[in-house]
Amino acid sequence: TQEYLDALRCAEARTPGVEIEFLEDPGSVPGIYQRAALTLSLSQRPEGFGMVPLESLACGCPVVSVPTGGMQEWIAGMPGCALPRGTGEAEVASAILHVMENRPGYRAGALAAREILQAQFGAGRVLRIHRELYSQVLRADCGTRDLPPCTGGSETDG
Repeated sequence: TQEYLDALRCAEARTPGVEIEFLEDPGSVPGIYQRAALTLSLSQRPEGFGMVPLESLACGCPVVSVPTGGMQEWIAGMPGCALPRGTGEAEVASAILHVMENRPGYRAGALAAREILQAQFGAGRVLRIHRELYSQVLRADCGTRDLPPCTGGSETDG
């Protein structure tokens, strides 16, 4: 929205040597995240999860996200993340400036977040949770036994 574009322009104007670029064709997403000073997640609609911030942190890029939906649950307190108190221009611009002024600490935090996120959202763990849920549904709705155990993989497989 225009409000967020104004917040970005304000942050860019107040941070010498920083240029904000909007990309229409991101090409290699990991490379973009690795070169970026930060990733903004400015969805005004509640997001259940938020893949962009997750991908960003996985690549060591700090995140500024507005407090909407499930984002505020897993971003709050996550190393490498800044969560403004509100969604207004002043709050978002302040969070951007804080991250830019403390870039080395936020970059290190984002790299630390990668391990936390891998443990929470790694493919092995997610698959095990889905399997357990499907087994519960089958037992409740069909009276069947659990699904057979999975072979291979681990909790932290990416």
